[in-house]
Amino acid sequence: MKYLGLIIFFVTSLAYAQVKVRVAPDGLPMTWIEGIEIIDKAPSKKVIREAMRRQQEYHRLVYNVRKVYPYAIIASDIYKQIQEEIKTLDKKADKKAYFKKREKELFARWEEELKNLSVNQGRILVLLIDRQLNQTTFDIIKELKNWRSAFFWNMVAKFFGSNLKEEYDPDGKHKEIEEIIKRDIEKS
Repeated sequence: MKYLGLIIFFVTSLAYAQVKVRVAPDGLPMTWIEGIEIIDKAPSKKVIREAMRRQQEYHRLVYNVRKVYPYAIIASDIYKQIQEEIKTLDKKADKKAYFKKREKELFARWEEELKNLSVNQGRILVLLIDRQLNQTTFDIIKELKNWRSAFFWNMVAKFFGSNLKEEYDPDGKHKEIEEIIKRDIEKS
């Protein structure tokens, strides 16, 4: 008695839906419902796994960009401050002393936080700094220190699969990063 309402609903629903029951070649009954057409077979497990892997990579990229974007903003602001201060200094020795002092302060403040970044996060940070300043990290190091330091740090970066000379390409190779920044970060 308890399921009578459900049975009546199901039977009346079938009466209104144009359902056809036929017998398949193997002898089992098959049901056709008009208006529903199965166009293709279900994707293979390999295709599903690949789609899930790409989705996980994208979510990891979103996480990494959100984590390092504030560091890129801070780094560009600090660089601009250093540039303004260096412009006011006349002697090369004064500029070098100022930069050494700032470098020591920055290491004391940021070294531990930046050490905890993953290799991928570091790679993204290098790209975002280039995005903010329109200048590669290699060029920044070369300008502030010297070409030997820039070369050394580029070799270290290459050891970890990155390149300090790589330019940010918002319309090509780094389009996903640009979309994440515009959609998630700059709108909020």
